[in-house]
Order: sequence, then structure tokens, then C-alpha cells
Amino acid sequence: MEHGRENATKIMTAEVGDCIFSTILPSEITVQALMWTIVLLTLVAASVNACTLVGLRHSEDLSWTPRFILLKNLILSDFLLIITQCPTVIYCLYQRTTLSLGNWCLTQYFVNTVCIFCSLLTITCMALERYLYVCQAIHYLNILTSRRMCGIVGTTWLLSLGVAVVSMSLLHLGREQGIHLEGHTTFGLLCEPDTLETSIGNPRAAAIFRKVSIFSVTMACLLSYSFSYLRMYQEARKAVQPFLQVNRRARNTVLPKAGLNMPSHPPLWPI
Repeated sequence: MEHGRENATKIMTAEVGDCIFSTILPSEITVQALMWTIVLLTLVAASVNACTLVGLRHSEDLSWTPRFILLKNLILSDFLLIITQCPTVIYCLYQRTTLSLGNWCLTQYFVNTVCIFCSLLTITCMALERYLYVCQAIHYLNILTSRRMCGIVGTTWLLSLGVAVVSMSLLHLGREQGIHLEGHTTFGLLCEPDTLETSIGNPRAAAIFRKVSIFSVTMACLLSYSFSYLRMYQEARKAVQPFLQVNRRARNTVLPKAGLNMPSHPPLWPI
């Protein structure tokens, strides 16, 4: 009896998913074009990341520098995003249905949250690393040792995991009573935060925490880039300023002397 009830629920879920998919993408040509475009983009993204990672691994000089350690961390988070997102979208387009709620949907939401926050934190660290490289060149290697770089990379993943765990907990606590993940379908091809929150009853605390956390990390990333590149620009101006002053003095000295010497060299005049 229970087995038959489960089969009926799956059939109803599939029919609802097909219905929603037909509403979103009614044209078969559009579906085919979109599916092959995503397949191509997936292959390109995976190939570029793989070639970059192999190139860094075969170069001993680049592999252990702080800049490229952070780059490898960014590639890892990008790979996890590709693995969880692209095959899911391709499968939904191939089956002509939307994504069903369930364990895979929650796994995708969790991994995507971790990877997005880890990428933003890594990009923030890359901006600060460039600042240290340009503005604190003498102390650069003493500050960013291998041990500290491992700690920085580990911290980015721990913070990202912490945000994802809190988000999942708030989603579970804020879910409306009577809503079960199994047997329901989403309104999209991916288990995005807005899609998942809408499907389980729009838990307010989870939405507020997600938006505040992503806003905070994004602002930290933008501020770190603004600070780093402003300081690098100022250092570049300071480095160039003495040369500009010397050139200005040279022009002020050479031009008057050249003007005074011209009358004493008639053969140099144009005929």
C-alpha cells in the first residue's frame, strides 16, 4: 500500500514538473538550443579550469606562490559548482521537467552556498595578497608563509561551511508544518535559494540571514579591492614622482642651453 502511494506521488510530481516546465519553456527549439549551449559552456569551463590546474601543478615556481595557491582554491570551488549545477540543468532540460524537491535539491543548495561564499572570500584574499605584494614587497614572503596560506584557505572553507550550515538550519526550522520535501517540485531547473524558500513556505529568518551574509561578504570583497588598488596606485604615483621631477628639471635645463647654443652652430641650421 505504501509502495503504491509512493509511486502515485512520484507520478503526480513528475506531471506537475512537466506542466511547470512547459509553461516556462514552451518551445522545443528553445529547449534544444539551451541544452546544447549549457553542454558547450560546461565543457569549456571544465576544460579551462582543468588546463589551468594542470599548468600550475607542472610549474614548481608557480604552484607554491601565495597568489596561485588562492587561484587553485578558486578553481576547486568553481569545479564543485560546475559538478552540482550544470548536470542538473542538462538533466532537467533533457527530461523536460523542473527539479524535484528532495535530498539532491538540498545537497545542491548546500554545496552552492559553500562554493559561492568560498569564491567571494578567496577573491577578497587575492586582492589583499596583491596589496601585500606591491606595497609590502620586502615583508611579503615573511607575511604569507606556506603555513599561513594553508590557514587562510582553510578559514575560507570553514566560514563558508558555517554560513551554509546556519542557512540550512534556518530553512529547516522555518519550514511550514505539513510541507514535506519528497513529493513536491520546484519552479525552476536549479535549487536556488529563492526557489527553495518559495517551495517550503518562505521562511523569513533564512531569507534575512542569506541576504545579509551575502551582502556583507560582497561588500567586504569590493572594499578590499578598492583599498588594495587605491594603495597600489598611490605607491605607483610615489615611485614615478621622482622621475617626473628629474625629467622636469632636465627639460628646464636642456632647452634654454640648446637655445643659447644654436647661434654658435650655424652649420646645424636648416638650409
